[in-house]
Amino acid sequence: MIIEVKEWNIINKDEYFEFMRNLQDGYYEIKKYIKNRSNEQNRYYRWLLSIVEKDSGIPVEEVHEKMRMKFLYVPESWTQLWYCKSTAKLTSFEFSEYIENIKNFMAQYWIILPDANDFNSINK
Repeated sequence: MIIEVKEWNIINKDEYFEFMRNLQDGYYEIKKYIKNRSNEQNRYYRWLLSIVEKDSGIPVEEVHEKMRMKFLYVPESWTQLWYCKSTAKLTSFEFSEYIENIKNFMAQYWIILPDANDFNSINK
């Protein structure tokens, strides 16, 4: 069941209460649904990496690894040891931020990366 909550209020209350009344005895875990990056975001990201490759001569996979190390190298909360996050595990919002960081960084080196709207209009 999907429970929609907005500003601490359950939107689909009737459906929620009906579901709760029919639960069997046991333990249940409620988790927040976090949307991972979309296929469209991934295609846009790969397109941007190919542009960087053409402009810099650095292979796509190397650009990918360098950007991960620059922007996704973070401390593990419970050990404080550093590790590099996987782009595949980023939420849609985190992935958008990551792409913006790359675009801003590349602009410092005169590599101007197009917006997602440009990608969408080209790839229709």
